[in-house]
Amino acid sequence: MIKKIINLGGLNALSQGFYRLSILLIYMFSTSSNMKDFAVNSTLITFLVVFQSLGVAGLSLAANTYIPKFEEKENIYAKVIISISFVLALVVSVAFLFSINPLLDKVLGGIGSATVNYQFLAIFIFILCFSGVFKGFYYAKEKINYLVVTSFFSAISLLSGYFLFDLNLLNSYLISILFEFLFLTLFLLKILDVQAIFKVKASSLYYKELFAFIVPASASGIVLMPVNMVVLYILGFLNSVVVISVFNYGMQIRNLIIFIPSVLGSIFLKILSESNTRNNFFYMLLINFLISVGASLFLIFLKALGFSYIELISLNDLVILCLGSILFSINSVIGNKIISLLKTKVGFYFNVIWAVSFILFTYLSIVINLVSPFLGLLCAYIVLTIIQFLYVRKYLDE
Repeated sequence: MIKKIINLGGLNALSQGFYRLSILLIYMFSTSSNMKDFAVNSTLITFLVVFQSLGVAGLSLAANTYIPKFEEKENIYAKVIISISFVLALVVSVAFLFSINPLLDKVLGGIGSATVNYQFLAIFIFILCFSGVFKGFYYAKEKINYLVVTSFFSAISLLSGYFLFDLNLLNSYLISILFEFLFLTLFLLKILDVQAIFKVKASSLYYKELFAFIVPASASGIVLMPVNMVVLYILGFLNSVVVISVFNYGMQIRNLIIFIPSVLGSIFLKILSESNTRNNFFYMLLINFLISVGASLFLIFLKALGFSYIELISLNDLVILCLGSILFSINSVIGNKIISLLKTKVGFYFNVIWAVSFILFTYLSIVINLVSPFLGLLCAYIVLTIIQFLYVRKYLDE
């Protein structure tokens, strides 16, 4: 088990590491140029990622869970997943098109306005949804090496757009999305028997089976989708470009802390789906905990040394953000345990509790004079850790 985690996890870290670090790098440079432009562009990127999560949530998990479990029916499940993903991507893209303008008006308010073609962005939402689903197939087939190549060229396109062609933060990000989709599509033709998938007939029973798995997971995505937007809206009451920028920038720092635990998540899910033992579960908990603690201490050390690119976020905010990120890493393993048991409906209920907690505690933090824009995140993960672990204890030997 440990050998598989190291081999697949190492490749997966390469597949995402360079790209995530590249995003963080251009975020750092963007904060030092024009704060209003950064607030607008980073908020748009946040919305793109949020809508993608709605279009991907259950389908990527379905690919990574069902294909390893039922290899003899791989083509049938692949056809059902791809068919559903096409329809869902269209629905999410249309929803984005009709909702993005009022959402931005509420969040950005007096801070600034976005001069961008929303129809154009809706196309990228469609692409993002498909890319997320495709990745589920790569993890299921353990073809992480293709993701390494994809991530490398996506990162190069991102950095080139920003530093060589002088594109802004948002446009550089969109270019990288396009490169990622092209490479994922080309490589998918190599790892799946596409002709066989389109020829095979999938009865309604398979659709019903997958819907029973996907709908609760997608419902979790529906719950999670508006959370960041609602939190940004609440923070927008302060009418402060600095607070909005700190929140968006802090979430990128959080992505750095949880980078390896997130990377390992798909590997852990596959292992738990194949061998759901107590030892595997606690090994995974320990690995994620140690990695996130190490990353957090490193960032706090850089802050204490006065590292210039972290000066936007205070030490108090950074510590609170780090604690929340550590708890996320722990909950990632517990959540994968729940998914591996095919109990996505339970996961949905827990996500509802997390979302309500995040929004409620963020609002309360403003009422008590904004201790930190990340206090709500920390409190929400404390609540989630307690309830998820209490639930999963009875399944540790299954």
